[in-house]
Amino acid sequence: MKRKRQDGYYFLRGNRSRKAHIIDLAAFLSKAFLFTGIHQIQSSVNLPLVQDIIKDYLDKEGSNVAPGKPNELAESILQKTPLPLKNFFRTYTNNEKEFFCLDEYTYLVSDAVNILCRVLEVYLDIRYENRHRSEIGRSIATAYITKKNIPKAVHGAMENTGFMDYFKYVEFDEDVDLASVRTIEKEFEVLNRAYFSGKAFKDVTLRFRKCWIVRRGDKQIQIKKDFLNP
Repeated sequence: MKRKRQDGYYFLRGNRSRKAHIIDLAAFLSKAFLFTGIHQIQSSVNLPLVQDIIKDYLDKEGSNVAPGKPNELAESILQKTPLPLKNFFRTYTNNEKEFFCLDEYTYLVSDAVNILCRVLEVYLDIRYENRHRSEIGRSIATAYITKKNIPKAVHGAMENTGFMDYFKYVEFDEDVDLASVRTIEKEFEVLNRAYFSGKAFKDVTLRFRKCWIVRRGDKQIQIKKDFLNP
C-alpha cells in the first residue's frame, strides 16, 4: 500500500493508526557497532596494551559513574555488559504526539571513538613490528645462500681472489667493483698480519652484499649502503 511520511512517521493512507517510526539506519548501526565493539574488545582481546587502554579510561572516567547522571559507557565497561540499545533513543512529545529519535550522547560517542582509535594504533604498531621481524628473518635467511646467476666475470673473480687464501668460500655481489676488491684484499692482508699473524679462517665464508637499513620514526627513512662502492 502507498505510504506517506509526516512528522517523523510513516503511516498508511488507508489506515492512519498504523504508524512506523522513522530513524536514520546508518547512524543507528554505526553507533551500535561502536559501543558493542568496545564491549567485544574488552571481553575477547587479552593483549595487555589493549586492556590498559580500557583501564586508563575507567581510571579517568569511572569516577563519573554515580546515581543521577552516570557515564553510561564507563558503567557498561565496569559491569562488563554491552551498552543497552535503549540508551540510543530519546522519546519526546510534540503537539500531543509521541516521537522518538537517536539520542546524541555526544560525549559517549567521542569517548568510544577515542578508545577504538587507541586500540587500532596498538594493532598498527603490532603489524609494523611483525612485518619488521619478518623482513629481518628473510634477510638473515638469504644472507647465507649464494646468489644465483652471478656473472661469469664476477664468478671468476670470486674463485681467484686473494681472500681465498684466508677463507673457506668468498662471494661477491654482482654489482661489485673488482678494482675495489683488489684494494680491500691488500688492506685485509696488512690488517691480518698485524693482528692475526697471517692466520687463515678456513671454516669461515666471506660474502660481500648490499644491505638496506630502515628506521621507523616520524617517517620511514631508507638508507642504501654498498660496502664495495662507498
